[in-house]
Amino acid sequence: MMNKLVLGLVVFTLLSCEKTVYSPDPEKDLYALKSITYVMGEGDGVETFVKPFQSLTYANGSSVTQKIVVDPVADVMESSQFFSTDENAFSWVNPAETPLAVPIRFEEGAAVLGETKWLYSSDLMQQSPAINLRDTLEIPAHTTLTVTLSVYLYQYNVSYTATFEGKPSGTLQEVNGKWKGVVVGNVDKQIQYQ
Repeated sequence: MMNKLVLGLVVFTLLSCEKTVYSPDPEKDLYALKSITYVMGEGDGVETFVKPFQSLTYANGSSVTQKIVVDPVADVMESSQFFSTDENAFSWVNPAETPLAVPIRFEEGAAVLGETKWLYSSDLMQQSPAINLRDTLEIPAHTTLTVTLSVYLYQYNVSYTATFEGKPSGTLQEVNGKWKGVVVGNVDKQIQYQ
């Protein structure tokens, strides 16, 4: 009898409960970067400039071959900075939690992205290049080696569209702006033995 009474109370309680309909409020969403696209818009472009290094000379006066390591990008910094006229552009997400990739080149109008190592931020960020261009050179006995290095850098000024998605509502927010950055393009190395 007691079991029937408890069962009846449970069924009554369940049936008398109000059904709550969940209606997410976009105002309380937490946003995350869903996507970002880069395009060459009006006034955008890529400039190539060269950072020449002075020639380095190594003399091997010994009777055995020696090795040296040359790193043409050891003192080079790449940079990234986002701009937007949208007053909320940089408040949708925490930049420290929003890593993304930026263009390293454009092929047939499409951006080719590099590593995911930058942050969506209006602050100027600088990093050493991720590309390894170190080279080990051998200097034969009683020989002098002269190395002339030039690093080609690409300076970008391109348009972007970032889409942010709110959780749990699924609301999308879109931000347009400009991205400016400098990335390593290529290295020209001239080697001369005497």
